[in-house]
This record gives sequence, C-alpha cells and structure tokens, in this order.
Amino acid sequence: MSLATINWNPDKKYLRTFGLIALLAGVCLFLLLYLLKGLAIQKSLIAFVVGLFIFIISIASLKLTKLIYLGLTLVTFPIGLAVSFIVLACFYFLLLTPLALIFRLIGRDVLGLSFKLPADTYWKKCTRSNSLDRYFHQF
Repeated sequence: MSLATINWNPDKKYLRTFGLIALLAGVCLFLLLYLLKGLAIQKSLIAFVVGLFIFIISIASLKLTKLIYLGLTLVTFPIGLAVSFIVLACFYFLLLTPLALIFRLIGRDVLGLSFKLPADTYWKKCTRSNSLDRYFHQF
C-alpha cells in the first residue's frame, strides 16, 4: 500500500485547475526570479511563458493537458518520494530520538510503562466525581 498515488485519469475540472495553477506558479516564479534574484527579464520571462502556455493548452485541449500533467507528475513523483523519506528520517533521527534519550536520562515516564517488581497490580485507581456537571465536560 502506497501513501502517494498518481491520478492516471484526471477529470476536466482537475486539468483546468492544473492549468490555472501552472499560470499562477509561472507568475510567482517570474516575480521571484526577476525581483528577488535580479535575473534578466528575458530569462525570468521564460517561467511566465511556460505557465501561460500550459494554461492556454488547458483551455484548448484537455488531452494535451493530460499528457503534460502526467509527464510532470512522473518526473516529480520520485523526487517527492525521496524528499518525504529524507524529511521523515531527519524528523525521527534528529528530533524524536534525541528527545526520547533525554527523557530516558531524566527518568520521565508519562505513560507509566516502567516495570515495578513489588507491585501487586498495575491498575490505577480511578476517582470520579459524582457531580452531574462532569457530563458537560467529558474530555
């Protein structure tokens, strides 16, 4: 079972949305390259033209838009899988593992999982109030 799937048969609305997002991404990329990076306007304009081209194709031909969508998806899908594994591994090994080691060193046991030899039972006594107001505060 995979967490990420490729939409092999996108509908009309999905493809039109893809075209609109391509146009918006082209405009944003043009502005970033030209204003923030100081790239020449001719080179920055390429991003806008590509976005505009995909947008116009999404209005004119859905079959061609589907080919562009699937092509870009197939190119970027492996990149997305690799980046997600790397990000999750960094999160686990660089954040959760040191935090767990620190908790073990200071003896923190929030869940009460420690093993106590002389204990007769591991059940905890539950004390509830008999007030009717507790029905309105369940959590």
